[in-house]
Amino acid sequence: MKATERIRLGAWGCFTAYVVGITLYLFAFGEAQPLDLDMILTQRPLYESWITIIYIGFGLALVLLNHGLKQGVSEDQVFYPLGNIWATMVLASGFILLVGLDKTAQMTDPEQAQQHWVSLSLIQDALGGGIELLAGLYTLLVSRSLYKIGVFSRWKTAWGYVVGALGILSLFSPLRTSVLAFGLGQLLWFLLLGLPKFNLKISNP
Repeated sequence: MKATERIRLGAWGCFTAYVVGITLYLFAFGEAQPLDLDMILTQRPLYESWITIIYIGFGLALVLLNHGLKQGVSEDQVFYPLGNIWATMVLASGFILLVGLDKTAQMTDPEQAQQHWVSLSLIQDALGGGIELLAGLYTLLVSRSLYKIGVFSRWKTAWGYVVGALGILSLFSPLRTSVLAFGLGQLLWFLLLGLPKFNLKISNP
C-alpha cells in the first residue's frame, strides 16, 4: 500500500471513529454521566461498541495514518514516535475500559463496583482524552512537516497550529475544557488529511 493510501485511509478512519463515537455518545447515552455504572451496565453492548469504535478503531486508524506519514514525509519526522506513543495510549485506554467493565460487572457489592469503576475511569481518562497534550503536539508537528514539503497550504497549517495549541493547553487545569474545542477542530484536520487532492503533491508517494 502506498503512503498516500495509508494516509487517506488512516485519516478517514480517525474522522469516522470521531463522528460515530460522538454521535453514539450524544444520542445513545444522552445526559447520562460516564461514571454512571448502572446506566453503562444497562446498555453494556452499546457501550462496549462505543469503546471499540472511539478507542480501538481510532487507535488502529492512527497507527495507519502515522505510518503513511512517515513514508510520505522524507524529512522532519519528529511526529512519528509521538504518533506511536499517542496511538498506544489510545488503544490502552480502550483495553482498560473493556477489561475493567468486565471485571466490574462481576462484582456483587454495588458500592464497591461503583468505586472500582470510578478508579478505572480516572486511569483511562488520564491516558486517553482528559489531557490532549500528545495529540496536540502531533497535530502541530504533522502540520508543520506537511507545510514544509508543500502539501499543506498556509491556512491549513495555521488551522493545524490552532488545533494543536488547544490540545496542548488542556495540560493546564484552568484550560482543560479546551479538549472540547480541540476534538471538534481535529475533526476538520483529519478531513483535510483525507481529501483526494492530498496525494497530488506528496513528495514520496
